[in-house]
Amino acid sequence: MNIILIKKDPDAAINYCKGMISDLLQNRIDLSLLVITKGLGKRTEETQNKAAHVELANKMRERDEASAPNVGDRVAYVMVKAVKGSKNYEKSEDPLYVLKNNIPIDYNFYLDNQIK
Repeated sequence: MNIILIKKDPDAAINYCKGMISDLLQNRIDLSLLVITKGLGKRTEETQNKAAHVELANKMRERDEASAPNVGDRVAYVMVKAVKGSKNYEKSEDPLYVLKNNIPIDYNFYLDNQIK
């Protein structure tokens, strides 16, 4: 945004985006830059729709009740690779769990849903 709005250089902005996309697809982006956070607004068992952060909170609660996020907490997650056709809420995972277990990131999700 700075390159386009302040420097008014669309060619530089395009080159910057191409570089970021290349870094993303080649796993040269720090995991912390891929973390998405959302607030947990109500008790997860009361939620009807399947949102990535809500489903992850439930998954974390099954793993360890004491460390699971509670109502009002922000849930941090990254999107991991899963079987083809998986819903986004099925691909959300705790960033620390991803690092510990060496789970591959779904870089195409970030390209399609965050960058585009």
